[in-house]
Amino acid sequence: MPINYSDHQLKLSLKNSKVLVVDDQLLSLIVLKKILSEHFSVTTTSCGEDAIEICKHNPPDIILLDINMEGMSGIETCLKLKNISETQDIPVIFVTSSCSGQ
Repeated sequence: MPINYSDHQLKLSLKNSKVLVVDDQLLSLIVLKKILSEHFSVTTTSCGEDAIEICKHNPPDIILLDINMEGMSGIETCLKLKNISETQDIPVIFVTSSCSGQ
């Protein structure tokens, strides 16, 4: 049986969904937060170490994680999250931007 949500109920349930955006580029954090905040509760951080601590204490429903970051990379951050029982089931979507001279 399909779930019938009114638009208002759906918006309220999405607004309670927590998204963590992890990127070392300030502009990317600003843009993603502005776009996503219309629909979700958004937390941002610029490093993998902070992302792990945030996830341990206030786990998000999903993580948008930059692959290429200074210090701990997105891949390393994801591997550490997946090796911690409290954070291993949080879905991760990798996001990145790169400029190619080709």
